[in-house]
Amino acid sequence: MEISLIRYIDNKNTEDILVFDTDVEIINFLESYSLESTEIIELNDAVYNVKEISVKLIENKIEIWVYVDFIDLIENLPTA
Repeated sequence: MEISLIRYIDNKNTEDILVFDTDVEIINFLESYSLESTEIIELNDAVYNVKEISVKLIENKIEIWVYVDFIDLIENLPTA
């Protein structure tokens, strides 16, 4: 079985941020990131912290659900 979909879900909104559903998108993403918990990733010009990764079998297809938390870079700027 192949991975058919990678879904990124915001923990606070429970909304999909981004869905990769083609082989090219999935391969490109998996080559770029190791998908480990606490990894920082960029999606749609925003930065997220990976909280949890879940592998699900849905209708005989493997889906990877990545739960992330948005990192507000402006709020987290160091002050001098």
